[in-house]
Amino acid sequence: MEILLAHCLQLNDEDNVPQISNAGASTIWNINQAGSQRPSVTVNCGEIDPQSNVGIQPGEKMRARRYPSDLPSSGAKRGRLTPDSAAGHGETRDLNAQEENADIFAGDANTSFVSYDGHKQRRYVYDYLTDVDMQWVPAQHWNVNDFDITKLLMDFRQRSIRLAKKGNLRDIRVLSLSNIFFMSPTWSDSCFHRFSEKYHAAVKAHFSCKSGWRSLPLQARVWCAELDACMSLEDELPLDDMREKCHAFSKAIRKTAKSDDVCVMSVLLTRVIETFDDWTVESRLNESSFVNQHLSPIIKTVFSRHFGLDSRHGETRIKHTDSLAKADYVVYHPAPDQNIYDLITFEVKPPEKSSEAQTESDFVKVGKEMKTALDCLIDLGLENPVVGGVLVKGYEATTFKLQLEAEGVYFMNTLANVHLLRSPMDVTLLPQIVESLLQLRTCIQPTLLSIDDVLTRDSTTGSQIPKKAWKRPSSAAPLRTDERR
Repeated sequence: MEILLAHCLQLNDEDNVPQISNAGASTIWNINQAGSQRPSVTVNCGEIDPQSNVGIQPGEKMRARRYPSDLPSSGAKRGRLTPDSAAGHGETRDLNAQEENADIFAGDANTSFVSYDGHKQRRYVYDYLTDVDMQWVPAQHWNVNDFDITKLLMDFRQRSIRLAKKGNLRDIRVLSLSNIFFMSPTWSDSCFHRFSEKYHAAVKAHFSCKSGWRSLPLQARVWCAELDACMSLEDELPLDDMREKCHAFSKAIRKTAKSDDVCVMSVLLTRVIETFDDWTVESRLNESSFVNQHLSPIIKTVFSRHFGLDSRHGETRIKHTDSLAKADYVVYHPAPDQNIYDLITFEVKPPEKSSEAQTESDFVKVGKEMKTALDCLIDLGLENPVVGGVLVKGYEATTFKLQLEAEGVYFMNTLANVHLLRSPMDVTLLPQIVESLLQLRTCIQPTLLSIDDVLTRDSTTGSQIPKKAWKRPSSAAPLRTDERR
């Protein structure tokens, strides 16, 4: 029952606590939180789903938020939970404390970049508040559908600062200390998870994760299917036959522009086939060989000079900044002024490797690297720059984009999740991988053109740069304390 009541509170807007009722309910509970500013709430628990132990409306299951069974309770305050009728007594528990602990400990094991579980290997408490701007009071607020989104994000960030004093944080809260606010397609994994779902829905509609997505021509998938069929007929990898097919693909489109998507796919298949000739099994892969085998052929094809882009990899720093952060791979624009401007950063962990015990997870690192690149473009004079990021964890890759949406609001949202090739037999996965990177290329294309435009006209003085006053500093990497967890 206490878990159900915590769920009910979690779903409520902090400023407007609705009542949940069900005509089939037999017991009404009063929740009085001693010392809380939140008013008492009357909740009709309704029916109980025997599978999830969660109260539901007639014909509809309520969204549940799981709380782990091992939440620490030694420091919890004592409160009262009693039924409205005289029968029975509830267990004493402070639900505010339980919610606060849940913010630190709760999470989905499948999305470790937003969960505390992603840092379960850490043995020490970390200090997250180095170089954190403790008082963020923006002069302008960002509104979506008449909702003051900036106010919600301010509340989220202030709570992150309070929780940071307790030790270890969820990654999305670590990012908020640098004014980076993460938006996932899933409400429970986003920075809006403590507020009404209507806010998440409004912002989600404003930032479609399919923005810039376009499907490859059907011919690209047909080619991959032909190569797959070729492999399925042989015991050994028929590389000579596959090379002949790729040559035939290229010949069929020889009059097609090199910038055309189908031409990109033809070039990529030719390059990928060559990696099949020296394919390294998973157990022998290190980070460098993993990148060269699984990522470099795709990145160098999709982000080539034909599109005004190039790439570099191997612990590389973001250009034109004093940041010490190093990305594993970077896509950049070689500009007319002979400088290069970073537009997409990659963080890569090969299979069997993890960033769990690092002071900053790869998810946090890619977010802060994107922010560093974005700030550089704002200083250059761009009005609405967009940068991208890619997080590779084994054979799973997630793409993101980041933009400065309002004063102090660096908004980071997920674009796509794809699976990389585990073996040559997975060649049919290539089209979706390429489509996810083409989406990123489409998102940064206006930024690329803006760089050239700014550099070819009169230079912009600092006072004339529209969004320079909107920038906020990034927090330093967490410092490990001597206190053990």
